[in-house]
Amino acid sequence: MSEEERPSTTLGQPGAPPQAAAFIATYAAVEPGCPFWSIPIEELLRDLATDASQGLSQAEAAARQVQFGSNTLAKRKRFDVLVLLLRQFTNPIVLILMGAALLSFALHSPTDGIIT
Repeated sequence: MSEEERPSTTLGQPGAPPQAAAFIATYAAVEPGCPFWSIPIEELLRDLATDASQGLSQAEAAARQVQFGSNTLAKRKRFDVLVLLLRQFTNPIVLILMGAALLSFALHSPTDGIIT
């Protein structure tokens, strides 16, 4: 695939898992500016020194796990529903609308206060 045919996206995309950084940095030296997902399978298997039918040996898999880290997703922080509701009141637009509603009630216009 020529440089003109490849997408303009580069390696090291934001949001990549931290253990992928070492792999991406290693592969970036081999194919600078080439997105890793566009590399032909044969070339990728050769560069990673593996076989598609047999995979890695136990020893090589353990060595790569030490080098690159385990293949797990990071746990996401869970949001409590009450915290999520209370965080809405930190938005300036919400605060302005609440102020307008309170002002409407204070000026004896409950219909406008409810609509706001």
